[in-house]
Amino acid sequence: MALISTYARAIEFAELKQKEQAPSKVPCRIEDHPLYESVLAWENASREKAEEDEKASIRKREERAARALLAGKT
Repeated sequence: MALISTYARAIEFAELKQKEQAPSKVPCRIEDHPLYESVLAWENASREKAEEDEKASIRKREERAARALLAGKT
C-alpha cells in the first residue's frame, strides 16, 4: 500500500512540475516592456537620420548637376 501511495504522490509531483514549467498563457505585449520607449525613440532617431542622409545625398547630386550645367558639361 505504501508503494502505491508513493507512486501516486510522484505522479502528482510530476504533474505539478510540468504545469510550472509550461509557458504562461498570459499574453505579453512588447509595449509593456520597460525599455520599449527607449527602443522606439532609438528607431525613430535612426529613421530620421536615414531620411536626412537621403535628402543630403539628393541635394549633392542636384548641386553637381547644376554646376555641370553652368559649366556647359551637359
